[in-house]
Amino acid sequence: AGNVPQNTGRWLTLQKGESVTIPCFYHPWYKNYVKQWCSGLEIFSCTVMASTDSPQVHRVSIIDDPTQGVFTVTMNNVQESDSGTYWCLGKYGGWNELDDPYYITVTDTPDMSVKDNMVEAQLGDSVTVHCFYSHSYRDREKKWCRSEKNSFCVRSWTRGKSRQRVTLKVDSALGVFSVTVRDLEQKDRGWYWCSVGDRLFPVHISVTQKRQSK
Repeated sequence: AGNVPQNTGRWLTLQKGESVTIPCFYHPWYKNYVKQWCSGLEIFSCTVMASTDSPQVHRVSIIDDPTQGVFTVTMNNVQESDSGTYWCLGKYGGWNELDDPYYITVTDTPDMSVKDNMVEAQLGDSVTVHCFYSHSYRDREKKWCRSEKNSFCVRSWTRGKSRQRVTLKVDSALGVFSVTVRDLEQKDRGWYWCSVGDRLFPVHISVTQKRQSK
């Protein structure tokens, strides 16, 4: 807990008591490294909260997916004491910082939240994700972006608020923007960011095969 440095990173506010899954992305070079989720203001003195060589510790679990170049951390029943800086590390002899750190604040009134950030839908169907934001972020730009750096975003401040099969709608009265992805394809699976101003929330979309009707 405590203050966080003002450098590159991802600012995430979580609802007290909720569970959330968070991605850490890495280059294929690091696929054989032990992956670690580490808490602390400084990277060289942080405390390992979860590691792929001991995947479950208390309320935190970690899963590595080398084929996708991402490991995911699930934090269950988060509490205010979980607030702080978290690092995505790879260990192989020494250690490497694999991705931008997360600056996490746990509160009763998060700036930005998604009720269920692990979404599953069938091929060809539509899926809608609801991204909630606090009143103080009402006038900030809302965005839906693929997780890859420099990838496409749909923005609330652009005319039409849609791109290809993706539409973004803002309801300022309720403090939510909704993103709908239509005609789901396999290439739509993966991680996305809901963001408002400097706050963001990760969302994962899984695309399954159509079930055969009897």
